[in-house]
Amino acid sequence: MRISALMSDFDGTLCPTSSLKHNLFQKSVARIPQELEVSLLKISQLIPVLIISSKDFDSLHVATRSFASIISCMLGIETINHVKHEDETVIDCIAEQHFNTDMHTLTENSKILSRILEQERIQHYMHEHDIFIDRKFTSCNNKTLIGITFDYRHLDNWETFKRVDEPRLLEITQHIINEHKQLGGVGNIWKPYIQTYTSHPFLDLYAVKCDKGLAFDSIFKRNTSNHTLSDSIRNTRNVLYLGDSENDNPAFRRSDISIGVSSDKRLNPKLACKYSIEFKHLSIFLNRLLVNGLIFSEDLLKFPR
Repeated sequence: MRISALMSDFDGTLCPTSSLKHNLFQKSVARIPQELEVSLLKISQLIPVLIISSKDFDSLHVATRSFASIISCMLGIETINHVKHEDETVIDCIAEQHFNTDMHTLTENSKILSRILEQERIQHYMHEHDIFIDRKFTSCNNKTLIGITFDYRHLDNWETFKRVDEPRLLEITQHIINEHKQLGGVGNIWKPYIQTYTSHPFLDLYAVKCDKGLAFDSIFKRNTSNHTLSDSIRNTRNVLYLGDSENDNPAFRRSDISIGVSSDKRLNPKLACKYSIEFKHLSIFLNRLLVNGLIFSEDLLKFPR
């Protein structure tokens, strides 16, 4: 089977979950290892490389600018047709931008997300447990807040926090959302959406319902009639998908070849993928795929134990 497109998650898949060191005063950027980036660049010269991530465009763009032709942000809330470039100074690289709902809904629910962060209970919880907050914004000039990640990967005992403390944080967050719903704070049928994980050290909150399956469908449905893109991206057959967490499962199920990537032994997610690979072998696999003319076979995933 020759693959027609490579689609991948970013955090935990193209860079290890534990690799990002946060700066409390600015958004931190995870870096893809150089040998892996070179492989992705070579593949992108032959077929489209598409990124679907829970991160926003500003977080993804720096690391993927040279090879990503589509960047789907925040589980598909915003999808961008991207003009690939190597120069870091290029800023006019968004060819087209699409949201999975109307801007009014995103703007109204953005207010709820902001109120959640302003709540004294949330602020106290963040300070007491040393939790990093990753705020996610649209790529528009007004930078609307449409996503929040409570990130505690830097904690030495994140497994304990996941089991004991995260349920309390989830309860507080859900209570605040319900309060605003009852008070009429949400003027539409949509409400903020919470994404949880069985073992990953994150709790995500988004302005509207979203998942990578919907993002997958949106990319190929919209681009079927988009004549500005190459013909190859209209072919939804033989799509290879790489991911590492439960939020990748909807995309795993839609892809023709699904490969789960493991980068941290503390994680044990239940993945709906057919194959699995350790992160340290990923660039080797992609290079083998290139040498094999992008024709996938199970033998490419065999490595010495």
